[in-house]
Amino acid sequence: MYLLPYYGKSGQIYYVGSLVSKEAKGGEGSVHCLPQNPGLVAKIYRCDVLSANDIKQRARKVESMLTKNSPLASSDSFCAWPQDALYDSDGVFCGYIMRSVEQGVKLSRKLSDKLRIQSTQEELIAIACNLAIAVEQVHSHSYVIGDFKPDNLLVDSHAFITIIDVDSFQFEFKDEFFPCKAGTPEWLPPELQETSFACHSFSAETDRWALAVIIFKLLMNDTHPFTHRMTNPLAERSSQSENVICGLSSHFPETNRAGLAIGEPLTCPPLSTLPPEVCNLFRQTFVDGHIADLRRPAAVEWITPLQQLSQRLIVCSVDVKHIYWEQVTSCPWCAVKRASRVPLTIEPPTSTAPKNKAPRQNPIQQGTSPYFNDIQYRNTQPKDASIETFLTAVGIGLAIVGAFVLIFLLLVVLLGV
Repeated sequence: MYLLPYYGKSGQIYYVGSLVSKEAKGGEGSVHCLPQNPGLVAKIYRCDVLSANDIKQRARKVESMLTKNSPLASSDSFCAWPQDALYDSDGVFCGYIMRSVEQGVKLSRKLSDKLRIQSTQEELIAIACNLAIAVEQVHSHSYVIGDFKPDNLLVDSHAFITIIDVDSFQFEFKDEFFPCKAGTPEWLPPELQETSFACHSFSAETDRWALAVIIFKLLMNDTHPFTHRMTNPLAERSSQSENVICGLSSHFPETNRAGLAIGEPLTCPPLSTLPPEVCNLFRQTFVDGHIADLRRPAAVEWITPLQQLSQRLIVCSVDVKHIYWEQVTSCPWCAVKRASRVPLTIEPPTSTAPKNKAPRQNPIQQGTSPYFNDIQYRNTQPKDASIETFLTAVGIGLAIVGAFVLIFLLLVVLLGV
């Protein structure tokens, strides 16, 4: 492996190696391993993409993040904060050092079908809760994430979250404003849709919108809150961005003021299968806070409802792969599977569990949850399934009686002969 030397602010030499993974190369930079510095990685900016002026702005921003001595640089931070700046042999700024995340995958991959198959609803709730804690930590120190999306979030096997690409954070330091200049429409609130990112575009309120969208997708089988199903196949379908701008969501009927022929997607359960406390937070964000952004719940407001949800989960008696809120009378994931006619994308977990927690078996065993407290089993077979079972039993009984009657008649005929 060829190692390229770079220099830190104090002159320390870092020997930078190959990419840490295939997906470690982004649009503006790439992340490389540091073979002689275990636990650390290097982000190197792409000079072929960024202009010299862009590099200077990044240098000033990263150096300010280092000088500010933020608590987010601590070892227990949820952020992959810069630990040192990197310069080439000519003293030109090239990137920065940050801690590595062992066995971390991007949340965008975790939400994809392939990896979501390996996750349980329980784990996804844990990820949502940890994400809310991470965002609260960032906001409490007067930073704004800005380009807030699953691609910039790493999740490990314990459902812990690490925010990466923190050099895009928005903040002020010594009367200098460092903006975030990037955003992705899928995670942006209505006020930032179809607009350029001015210096003060992002705020804690825009982060709160993105947080709610990500939590919604985690709890609702990767469904965006502003996608819907057309109940009239001849009707014109609006784009997701258009739905966000006008506030149209099939999960909140009051937003359909025009009476459009839309319904909830078949790939997710109804919002009512979540506790009212969680539903209200979604409503406060997407309905009440659609225009009045100050009404969007802060990250800290999500933590307790999600923790409470995690303590009130049960396992479906029909399919142990399905875990859901205990107050629901029948398994919502069974209903999704029947309605969508596609394999359910939630599977039992592997035996990997957080430290100091008992590993889980496959299928799930009561009282051995690796993420939260005990999960209870319950007979959640739908009423129609119970009726079907009863009718089947009656049919079998009648068939047996009929067979005895037939045998009796045959004997009568034979003896009579």
